[in-house]
Amino acid sequence: MRLSKTALPPSAASRALAPTPLPSRRLIQSNWMDRRRHDLHAYEYLCHVGEAQQWIEGCLDEELGFGVTELEDGLVDGVVLAKLAQRLQDEGVVRSIYTVSPPSNP
Repeated sequence: MRLSKTALPPSAASRALAPTPLPSRRLIQSNWMDRRRHDLHAYEYLCHVGEAQQWIEGCLDEELGFGVTELEDGLVDGVVLAKLAQRLQDEGVVRSIYTVSPPSNP
């Protein structure tokens, strides 16, 4: 004998009486948890970057011209690193620092 939906008793065939768990709910909940975990990691990362920026500014006794979120891009040219090396070591380590100033508009 083959069972089909029509051959099942009404209680088993009825979705109201026997609801099936939806996997989408579990996926939505896990995606929410993954987003929260990602947000927490991003927050912790920005906190550490902020601490590093404060340390650099404290060593240089000057404010950097960019914020915490732009710190990586601001360190790319090496000027801040050269100033930091100059401050932590003697002047002979870095003799001169070349910076490119933006062109001025007349």
